Amino acid sequence: MTKLIPLAFLGFCCWALSCSEDRSTSSFGHSYSITNGPTISNDTLIVTVGYSGCEGGHLFSFKSKRISGERVDLWYYKVTPDQPCDAYIQETLRIALAEDIIAFDQIYFRLPTGEFVLI
Repeated sequence: MTKLIPLAFLGFCCWALSCSEDRSTSSFGHSYSITNGPTISNDTLIVTVGYSGCEGGHLFSFKSKRISGERVDLWYYKVTPDQPCDAYIQETLRIALAEDIIAFDQIYFRLPTGEFVLI
C-alpha cells in the first residue's frame, strides 16, 4: 500500500508537467495578452503585451507568415516561460517591419486568443 502512494504522486507530477508543456508549445509560446494595439506607425509595428511574472523583460520572438499574395499574418511568440508570481507586467514591443511585409495589401495581427486584427 505504501508503494502505491508514491507511484500515484509520480503519475500526477508527470501528468501535470505534460499539461504545462502542451500550453507552452502553442504557436504563441507562453501565456501573454495584448493590452494595446496593434498599430503600425512609420513602418514600425507597435504592440503592448501583458503577462504575469516575477520580473519584466521577457523575451518575445516576432513571427510572420505569408497567407496569400495579398495577405500576411504577424504575431509574437513568448519565449520566456510563465513565472508563478503575482506581478502583472506590461511592455510595449516595437519592431521595424521589412519592406516586403509593408508591401502587402492586408496585414493581419494574430492575437493569442486566436482572433485576427486587420492593421
